[in-house]
Formats: sequence, C-alpha cells, structure tokens
Amino acid sequence: MLPKWSHGLRTTYTTGDGIFSTSFNWRYVGSLTSADNSGDEAIGGTPDRARTTFYHIAPASYFDLALSFAIAKDFSLRFIANNLLDKTPPILANSYDISLARSNTIPARYDSLGRNIAVGATIRF
Repeated sequence: MLPKWSHGLRTTYTTGDGIFSTSFNWRYVGSLTSADNSGDEAIGGTPDRARTTFYHIAPASYFDLALSFAIAKDFSLRFIANNLLDKTPPILANSYDISLARSNTIPARYDSLGRNIAVGATIRF
C-alpha cells in the first residue's frame, strides 16, 4: 500500500536576535488502496484477490511543533511535540499480509504511538 501523494512541509521563524525560534511541520499521507483492489494485474490486482474490507485508508495529516529558547550564550532549551493533535492511526484488522504490518496499522507511515512530547537542553562549556 503506497499513497499516491505524501509530503512534509516545514516552516520556521527565528527572531532577529536569535533568542527564540519556532518550527511547524505538516506531514501528509495520502489515501492508500490495497494493490489487490487496484485492477492492475502487474501488481496483483486481480478480481479474485480483491478485498471486501479494510482495503482503503483515508488520507491523514500530522502536525509537529518545536520551540527553542536561547536562555544564555551557552544554554538553550527546546520543547517538541510531534503529532501535536494526537491523531489516531488507521486500524487495519486484516493487516497481517500488508508489508510486515503486524500491529493493526502501518507504523512506518502513521504515528502508531500518538503524541510524543520531548524536552531538551544544550549546554556548552
């Protein structure tokens, strides 16, 4: 299952003095259809192999946000939230034969663990 379209779009703003920076990322995965239902015999899309359930996945968007603060010359602090809106991945009840997706979703394409929040610091000395 490959999407017809997927993209990542990141935009970043940094203040003129470099003390604050914010970055917003939009990850998009287009709709997916099982190769069995494609109608293309070259990739296995024959009528006898067509699925009747869980053969199509709607498109999904994920949004990530990162904030960075330069507290002092040698100290910076970062806050990061991936999958900011805690979007649930699509569930594929019969995912056993879909490209090693044994977890009822496709973890290589979707955030299967939900929102991920991290805090980091950089100290130079």
